[in-house]
Amino acid sequence: MTTNADSAGSGDFVIAGMTFHEEATELAHWSSGSVAAVGAVEINIGPGVTVTVDVARPAQVLAFTIQDFGDPERLVAACEADAQTLIDDAMRDGDSATTELTLRSAWARRAFVTGVARWLPRPIHEGALLLDEAAAHQAVGESVAAAQLVALGLPVLEALATDCGNGLLSKLTVLELADISRRAAEAVANLDWGNGIRELADQIAEDAGVSELGAELALLQWSESEHLAPTVGFEGALTSGFEGALTSGGVTEAVVDPAAMSPRVVAWIDARHPELHIVEATDGDEVSAELRVALSDFVDERCYEVGRVSAFVADPARGAVLRTTTTQVEEDRTLRADLRYRRPPSGRVVYGIFDADKGVSSLRYRNIDADIVAIDRLLLDAWSIHRAALVVQARIGELDRDATERARARAQSLLLGAQSLVEDASSKIAQLQGRLAGSDPAMASILAARLSAVEHYRSELEHGNNRSPEYEPLLAELLPLTSEDGVDLAQ
Repeated sequence: MTTNADSAGSGDFVIAGMTFHEEATELAHWSSGSVAAVGAVEINIGPGVTVTVDVARPAQVLAFTIQDFGDPERLVAACEADAQTLIDDAMRDGDSATTELTLRSAWARRAFVTGVARWLPRPIHEGALLLDEAAAHQAVGESVAAAQLVALGLPVLEALATDCGNGLLSKLTVLELADISRRAAEAVANLDWGNGIRELADQIAEDAGVSELGAELALLQWSESEHLAPTVGFEGALTSGFEGALTSGGVTEAVVDPAAMSPRVVAWIDARHPELHIVEATDGDEVSAELRVALSDFVDERCYEVGRVSAFVADPARGAVLRTTTTQVEEDRTLRADLRYRRPPSGRVVYGIFDADKGVSSLRYRNIDADIVAIDRLLLDAWSIHRAALVVQARIGELDRDATERARARAQSLLLGAQSLVEDASSKIAQLQGRLAGSDPAMASILAARLSAVEHYRSELEHGNNRSPEYEPLLAELLPLTSEDGVDLAQ
């Protein structure tokens, strides 16, 4: 960053020739009146211009903010062709539930990839996700960000190119890789090492048996032709729900709040399965608690994200944090933290972990928050299962007749399992809204908006409406997973 007192006023600073203001005010803030059903995703369309979408509906703009140095034309260009009038009306009138803004496909894909990186609880190929992110940035003209991600993901791209040449990747995966490698080559075309990426992209396209244009068209045709209607019922039984409790062995169990950190860092099983195990020892009012949580098999224990994980204990009655501390990685790939505190008068506490970069402001520990966290986890679990169903559906064209029938049944089983979780979440929201209608009308109103969004998502699941290009499987979702010790864990 460089400052330029001659070209910018007091309190201003200049980055890449553009003047920013330290205390920038909003030129406009607009909200559709809708909220995210699964997980809110905020992306920058340009300097001072941000939009918010739901990861389950990445094309639909829920809100936008334009700072006083932001260019509204950037938002107009990122939205569908009729957006100019709608944005003008929104900027003039503020919130408007009748105004609908839709992102263009490339920007919706960009928001979706960001949402997967942030919210997906189940493991995916993290190295390939860097390449997915690079391609998404390049598709919207953010070449600098794309080039940085290509540099980080280069070892993965080289390894995948080798696997492609050796015939180890499925047709669908190769087509996706060919498109991503082409965008990677575009992003670094003007850099000294760009020729190497171009050679990799050409090699992948040749091994795939299609040209660069052919790869893109084939990928589109493949995606559009393999969307199959559900045909069989869901056969899995679901448990009735989970709330943190003291087990019979004296070990307190608690769940990870996905709003406080990425749930993929730890060993996620499902929405109702607690990840945290706490053993308490008391001496009067003094408590010493040992908190443990298992890391995901797909996470490097030395990575930056693991190093940021902190633990806390809070008093939900007073809404106060009692103690926070860092965590340490044990030899058995568990995170451990020791929390010492004085037990509050209510005798009740809440344990949890959080990303230190987010800080304590991200923590939710009031009495009502346990219900909200449980709802959030159900919806994220449903969405991740929905994603798995879409991957299975996309692969059907690669299978023989018998395998195709099994894949269809598997996809349908997954979709109905996701629907069941969404129905459970919807019921919990309605019950909580009813309890709070008289005592906390503001929160009841928020829950009403959430319920509406969740019902819309449930309708899309039932009718199979998530078929837009920006929602197609990522390379990171198509590739098999390997654990830290290199063992292939794909099923």
